[in-house]
Amino acid sequence: TYVNDSFCQMFGYDSEEVVGKYLLDFVHENDKEDMQHRISNPIETKRTQRYETAWVTKENEKIYTLTSPKRIFDPEKGYVGCLGVFTNITERKKTEEREKKQMMELAHVSRVTTIGEMSSQIAHELAQPLTAIAGLSTGCEKMLRAKTADRKEILESLTYISEQAKRAREIVVRLRNFVRNEEIQQTHIDLNELVRTVVHLVEVEARWHNIPVKLELHKPLPSITGDKVLMEQVVLNLVHNAI
Repeated sequence: TYVNDSFCQMFGYDSEEVVGKYLLDFVHENDKEDMQHRISNPIETKRTQRYETAWVTKENEKIYTLTSPKRIFDPEKGYVGCLGVFTNITERKKTEEREKKQMMELAHVSRVTTIGEMSSQIAHELAQPLTAIAGLSTGCEKMLRAKTADRKEILESLTYISEQAKRAREIVVRLRNFVRNEEIQQTHIDLNELVRTVVHLVEVEARWHNIPVKLELHKPLPSITGDKVLMEQVVLNLVHNAI
């Protein structure tokens, strides 16, 4: 029903363009569901509530505000409206995003460095299944060319080749996932499975140093939310340093 001059300067609209519009028309797509929930479920409280909101200006630029709503309740009518105070925190958010990006880049460098330090062990780990695949494939080829092949023996060799190929692929997939350089991915994480993955990454290095790795996992554990790769990096660093 009303906006002041500061609001108009922040959003790039004249007051006539804003008055009468629905608040959600100005909310950024990522925050619309949250804002809809807040509007639909007003809570009568004397405490000042503050939360961050992303908006879209007339020039289609994304801005952030610290939103502080003062809900107005009438003794007879109940909730009748809201007085909202918006504090522009766009520059602060941009700074946070730059720092977050820098942190992710440093974390990526750390992961690549860790894998680099383990490169000789990783190469050895990959060489084992690849050598087995090459040897068995050559053996099968020779038997078939000499027409002395035993069907059972060939099938056993092919099964073992398949197992070794799967083992090599798993090593590559684990490494690729670990060194990816992406935005933070918030997912549900099974901590026990995360620990097993880390152990797979360092088991060769542990063997090289004649150090047995014994798992004592607590079951069941509730799943947590976080970035799986970053958490793997923390656990890997701990284990790597321990070795």
